[in-house]
Amino acid sequence: MIKSKRLKLICVAIMLVVVFSSVSSSLAWLSATSDSVVNYFSGGAIAITLDEAPVDANGQEISGDRVQENHYKYVAGAVLDKDPTVTVLANSEECYVYVCVDNELPSDLFSLDIDTSAWTYVSSAVNMTIYRYSTVVASSASDQELTPVFTHVTISSSLTAENIAELGDKILTVTSFAIQTASLDTDTADSLAALYFYDGVDISAIEAETPEPTATEEPEETEEPETTTEATSTPVESDAEAEATTAPDESSADDDEEAEATAVPVDGDTDGDTDDTSENTEGDTSTDTGTDAGEDSSGTEDTSNAETETNDDEDSAA
Repeated sequence: MIKSKRLKLICVAIMLVVVFSSVSSSLAWLSATSDSVVNYFSGGAIAITLDEAPVDANGQEISGDRVQENHYKYVAGAVLDKDPTVTVLANSEECYVYVCVDNELPSDLFSLDIDTSAWTYVSSAVNMTIYRYSTVVASSASDQELTPVFTHVTISSSLTAENIAELGDKILTVTSFAIQTASLDTDTADSLAALYFYDGVDISAIEAETPEPTATEEPEETEEPETTTEATSTPVESDAEAEATTAPDESSADDDEEAEATAVPVDGDTDGDTDDTSENTEGDTSTDTGTDAGEDSSGTEDTSNAETETNDDEDSAA
């Protein structure tokens, strides 16, 4: 009995193993594999150089390797060789190329023959002037040497020993800059070049160079009060004219003695009114004139009344 039970248990265990094996194989995920696709990203590159031909002690070009520095002497009327040249190296990205000429030499005594056909003016600040190469430099498998920004420095023949003593040592420096054309228009590129070259420049000093209106122009607007002062003096002339209008009344009083006698109070009143008006220093011309006219008219009426009374007396006497 015992052996038969053991055999049954062993058989059941074997059957369970077979069942679990078949179920686990039916639950496996479907899957597949393929070759990987790999994408590589890297930045483009722009490389440039700037150099010029070597010169002798007189500032004339000589043969030899190109250099980044030369020394010159002040000689009145001399034409010195100097050809700063930018080279865009092979495999550089398409780019805009700029140069900045930082010139400490006074423009009235020294001049540069800037090649404006190859280089376009962009902006200037203090002694610095920025130019952009007139054409976009395309990518190339070989180096590209650009047109020199200028080739000579000419010294004025009027340069004197006093000028040389005042000048001392001056420096003429040329710096280059290049930036990609992709996603950039010329205006944006110009702004970025200005930020690069003018870094550290005091912009407020640049703005201060803009001429402002002089102080002598402002007083011209304040000259109007002088004309008003002249206008206030005109009442004096009108007073004189008002006095002149009273003269005929006095002459008419002289023609008749009785009228003169009766007109005396009128003249006295007029003199009193005149004194009153003289005390009023800034009086109104129209008021003075009206007062005098009123007094003159009253005086005339008194005189006419006096003449009428005189004629009545003579008629009664007759």
